[in-house]
Amino acid sequence: MILVSTIMVLSLSVLMAAHTEYSFYVSNEPQPTLFQPSYEEHIPVTIVDENGFIAHGFSGSGTIDDPYLIENLFISDGTCIKIRNIDSYHEIRNCYFEGVQGFPAIILQNTSNGVIRDCIIEGDPNYGVHLSSVNNTILVDSGFYGGNHGVVIENSYDCDIVRCITSNNEYGVSTLQSHNITVTDCKIYGNLRNGINLDEGTSGTLIFNNSIGWNGGIITIYPLSNAHDDGIWNRWDNGSMGNRWSNLATPSEYEIEGNAGSEDHFPSALIDLEAPILSGSEDLRIDSGSDSIAMWNASDAFPYTYEVSVDGTNAEKFLWIENNITVNLDFLSAGQHNLTLEVRDARGNVNQDTINIIVYPRLVGGLGTEIVVLASLFSILSLIVIILLMKRI
Repeated sequence: MILVSTIMVLSLSVLMAAHTEYSFYVSNEPQPTLFQPSYEEHIPVTIVDENGFIAHGFSGSGTIDDPYLIENLFISDGTCIKIRNIDSYHEIRNCYFEGVQGFPAIILQNTSNGVIRDCIIEGDPNYGVHLSSVNNTILVDSGFYGGNHGVVIENSYDCDIVRCITSNNEYGVSTLQSHNITVTDCKIYGNLRNGINLDEGTSGTLIFNNSIGWNGGIITIYPLSNAHDDGIWNRWDNGSMGNRWSNLATPSEYEIEGNAGSEDHFPSALIDLEAPILSGSEDLRIDSGSDSIAMWNASDAFPYTYEVSVDGTNAEKFLWIENNITVNLDFLSAGQHNLTLEVRDARGNVNQDTINIIVYPRLVGGLGTEIVVLASLFSILSLIVIILLMKRI
């Protein structure tokens, strides 16, 4: 009896120790948190008149007190939201959009009285948001990641960007032929070229109380360039408050690149010496193919990227957008593995955590861990029976 059960346990141990090919999957689906709603997966939305809001079943009547409301949607195909020729009040709220290369994730064209609030736009969109010929439009409390341009404002006026994040784009915020744009309380960092770029046709823009850092200089062909201004009458402070800059050289002024000759007259230094905070997942014991996950909570003032590797190989890099980082473990082979998560902020500060994972094979009817436990119990019970029999003798 003992011999049989011992053989079972040893066989399982050999199976678990076998090292086979594996892969892993990092979830790119939005993970609801304490502050976020659950998202409803939805097809792309195109609205060309007020009847479009009603046809899609969106609430609201288009007034300032009761705007048409698009909310709690997850869209990941082409241009996620396209709204044209609308003057009534409308709002896109609490949505998650995955952009596709060559398309803007959101485009508002020839509209007014719009709001984009509490949204995340990521993936590889041409533009995270493209405002074209719009006015009286606000982007607030939203994040734009991984696109060619995070935000583009073109031929527009009286638009505000407030408490937003643009990171990991080629350009953070760009304005073309636009007027009276305000950018305030934003974080604009870690973009490949310019953090903010105002073209020669931009005028009357006000930019203050933003954290602007580590833009450009990501690779050698692009120099460090937090801001560029070729326009006229643009202001980089409000008369008493300027912006925080990662490359501030002179405390009394910050010269903006470009033909405009602009200056921030009240700059301050943007300094980040703190490593990201990382709450590690515990070591795991799981069955193969059991839909198990490893989850970390990671936070930083300027999150940038994270990298996941298994057993020191197959490292893959991802945009670090949300605090919850989840790795699906379905494709780990039976055996023992070390899973390492490394998080990096835009300044280059790094933290990492490694967990040990034992994957039990699913042998019979999806059983894995259960067989190991039962075999072990069987061995113990067999030993007890033999001892009792020997005492009787």
